Amino acid sequence: MMNRIISVLYIVFIALTSIVLYLAACLIWCLTRLFDKRLMQQCESAITAGNAVYFFPEGTRSRDGRLKQFKLGAFILAQKMRAPILPIAINGSKNALPKNSINFHGRHHMRIEVLDEIPYADFANLSVEETAGLARERIAAFVDEHKKAV
Repeated sequence: MMNRIISVLYIVFIALTSIVLYLAACLIWCLTRLFDKRLMQQCESAITAGNAVYFFPEGTRSRDGRLKQFKLGAFILAQKMRAPILPIAINGSKNALPKNSINFHGRHHMRIEVLDEIPYADFANLSVEETAGLARERIAAFVDEHKKAV
């Protein structure tokens, strides 16, 4: 009888834990969406005021220096605001600040190249995904790790 009670209590505990974890995940998702929406509104206001906004569309650094897939937020904003995109290629940062590290690792040669602007007219008829792909291709052509792989 005691084993049965313990088993039932264990199942109830697991069920409640699962519910709490699910609710926590839902809360985090909702807060993230709220933060993203507020951030995009602030970016829209900045662009309307004539300011530039900067995005790192990969969202994180890669381990090998190659470009990761781009997240779409910057490109949704560019299309909505009919704003041009100014791609920038950064080389050498993977050695100076490797992924999963917060310590700079000595002196390293880095190169930042500001590429030609992509005017709104060039992506006005493209999907957000195609626009992200266009920007990624242009940047990849100037990233050393992509040149080596070709």
